[in-house]
Amino acid sequence: MAQFPELEPNTRSYDFGLFSLTEEPSLSAGIVRFRHSVMPQSCRLVLGYNAITDAQATLVRNHYQGQAGSFLSFSLPSIIWEGHTFSGNVAPYDMLWRYAETPVEEHLQIGHVNVTVSLISDGAADPDFEVAASIAAGIATGA
Repeated sequence: MAQFPELEPNTRSYDFGLFSLTEEPSLSAGIVRFRHSVMPQSCRLVLGYNAITDAQATLVRNHYQGQAGSFLSFSLPSIIWEGHTFSGNVAPYDMLWRYAETPVEEHLQIGHVNVTVSLISDGAADPDFEVAASIAAGIATGA
């Protein structure tokens, strides 16, 4: 798992995603919703890098290729979150991410590129969370 390059984005947009829900009809109350987890799913993060150098854009290109496109997950360096306007309780900083799509490049003048990177959350990176989830799965299956 390679960490994303340490480049501070010029713009950042974050979609908090949705909780894992199941909807079931009831006889008297309409639709009843059951939440399966307190972790949101499909959190998206779009990072915009304006007029970065070709060398910096190459870092993003190489990282994308090293992660086999959107196949392998990775962590984000703390510089990504500098200057954020939301709390760490709402957007956990320890999440794993994957590329939602190929980074988009807009070539400006020679040596400068605008790059937009779209990421999707792959869940918590906290090993204690993963251990607790595997224990819970074992209890649920009777293993």
